[in-house]
Formats: sequence, structure tokens, C-alpha cells
Amino acid sequence: MNTRIIVATEFFASHAWTTAPDHRAYLRCQHFHAFRVRFEAVVSHEERELEFHDVRERLDAVIRGLLRDNSETPRWSCETWARNIMEAMGSMCGCDTACEVWEDHAHGARVEAFR
Repeated sequence: MNTRIIVATEFFASHAWTTAPDHRAYLRCQHFHAFRVRFEAVVSHEERELEFHDVRERLDAVIRGLLRDNSETPRWSCETWARNIMEAMGSMCGCDTACEVWEDHAHGARVEAFR
């Protein structure tokens, strides 16, 4: 049996796909999204090995830091967001993790890491 905890949060930002093909040229311009993030971590027991609130606070801090400290975020895809969030969260969890990042509940990406 595999048990995971799941936390979710959201943030608001704009981004652009600067190399979008011609039939999606409108995506080359900065556009705004509500990004939804869902982070999962495998736990070894059912008694809050990782506390939801602690993981959520760390997740929010990671996202704030990425937005503040990285000039590349306006060009990041959902896939890039998920990978960077997982890399930053890995030090807290040290276990198998997954991260989903969604644009406006409509489109998203999932990245998984097996440790």
C-alpha cells in the first residue's frame, strides 16, 4: 500500500510562451493565470509523518521565493513550475513526490520524482 499526503495552493502570475507556433501566436504575449498547485508526498505511516499545514506553508514559501528571486518565471511553463517546486520541496520531504501545476483549472502538468 502507498500512502500520500496532498496539499494544494494557488498563486497568480503572468507568463508567455515566446516560441509558440504561429497558430498559437497569441501565447507569445504575456497573459495572466490563476495557477493551481497540488503537491503530493509519500509517507510511511498514517500519523502525520508530514503535517499538512507545515507542507502547505513550505509550498507557499517556495512559490513566493521562486516568483521573487527568478527573472525567468515569466517564461515558465506548468512543467517548469512543477519541476522547480519539487526540487525546492525535496529537501523537506526526502521521499517520492509529485507536483501538478494547472492554469485556470483547464490545463496542467504533473511531474513525479522517485527517490
